[in-house]
Amino acid sequence: MRIYLVLGLMLCAVTALDAALDKLFCFYQTGAAYRIGNGRVEVGDLNPQLCTHLVYQYVEMTTYGAIQMIGLNTTELRDFVGLKARSPTVKIYASMGGPEQSSSLLSTLLSNPSLRRATVKAIVDFAKLYNLDGVDFHWQYPVLKGGEVVDRANYITLLSQLRTELKGTGMELSVSVAPTSDYFRSSYDVLEMNKHVDFVNVMAFDLHAYWDAQTGLNAPVFGAPWERSRAERELHVDAILKAWKTAGMESSKIILGVTAYGHSFKLANKNENSTKSRSIGPGPEGSYTAKSGVLSYLETCELMKSGGWTTIWDDVQQSHYGFKEDLWVSFESMKALHIKMNMADAYAIKGLGMWAMEGDDVRNICGGGNFSLLSFIYNQLRIDPGTTVTPSITTTLATTTTQVSEDGGLPPICPPSGFVRDPKECNGFYRCSPGSKFPSFPTKNTCASGLNFDTRYNVCNHAKYVTC
Repeated sequence: MRIYLVLGLMLCAVTALDAALDKLFCFYQTGAAYRIGNGRVEVGDLNPQLCTHLVYQYVEMTTYGAIQMIGLNTTELRDFVGLKARSPTVKIYASMGGPEQSSSLLSTLLSNPSLRRATVKAIVDFAKLYNLDGVDFHWQYPVLKGGEVVDRANYITLLSQLRTELKGTGMELSVSVAPTSDYFRSSYDVLEMNKHVDFVNVMAFDLHAYWDAQTGLNAPVFGAPWERSRAERELHVDAILKAWKTAGMESSKIILGVTAYGHSFKLANKNENSTKSRSIGPGPEGSYTAKSGVLSYLETCELMKSGGWTTIWDDVQQSHYGFKEDLWVSFESMKALHIKMNMADAYAIKGLGMWAMEGDDVRNICGGGNFSLLSFIYNQLRIDPGTTVTPSITTTLATTTTQVSEDGGLPPICPPSGFVRDPKECNGFYRCSPGSKFPSFPTKNTCASGLNFDTRYNVCNHAKYVTC
């Protein structure tokens, strides 16, 4: 049975989460200023009041440990720092390195003591020059992709030296990292990292894409029974957060990375369109991202507004996907974000990070409000109890009132939501055809251990958040 949903769903009247979850990192990629149409997002379009930290991406290094000034838009960076005038409490970072920075180049810089010192000095001097509040060091794959085995130790040495130099200026240090625990063995000494960073931005997305040769969710919350290999069992948010905490990273330093970008697939057979369906490559380039297999939230919602799309909520892994003909897309949604935030709160981590904020619906093109996803996250965080960013859309996912039989049992008619919680067991629920008559129910479903069925959102949620 398929569940048909609207992309821009907004959950209203959500209670703010515990005070521990009070940081929101917002990452902005400079290339967004050169896009076309609705996808063009300049620094002046950003809303710094939605974020506790604004991060400018990216500033690269040269082969001799200096800042790569060629191609760096210094005017844009100064305007970015100037956003502080509109929100004095926001902290402004620059992200050093990035996915386009060669792993072999960074490996060379860090392995040579004099080049490493030059790199540290260049980063700190750059941060001072632009009056930054902190720097984010983005080397996603030390040791791998052209690096050396010594990178794992040299990476820690760099962080230690950066921490020492930045501490004297009052600036903070964060790192952006690959998410899963297999990188602990190759790239990251988590216990040592924990000593030197203020925050670790865990990029818990890009977990499935066209390179798998089958459809998969970009950032699922939970695993699935059909994921049997060790590698597959790590590819969901629950496993990622657990791994970082178990490895020794303090909860107060962990930032869960979410993204306004999804992945698209070209189906091998348009009639086989569930998860794990065979794909034959990436979907076509988006109008704004101009990159095959990648679609921003705005591109996705504009596509779906054009009609003919089926959108589905995967109630096992708790994420959305959609399809039309042979195009299949996994995308972030407010419903999934709400569950991720509850999970983040349960793990007592510090906050969330949005990669990349320019991919959001910045101008309310799709009706979910300006910066739809980012505003939704902000409104649930306890950043400033006196401040609320009000969304401009109400919900189509409000709690449905269900007629219940007089004996307190199951309802005589299946409600419009298509879900009914078992009146005797909070973790049990039934899926049914809306409007159909009972008493004959389909097979009963049971939430995983520690979860109860949440009738507000019709998903399995952590028991502490569910009223039975």
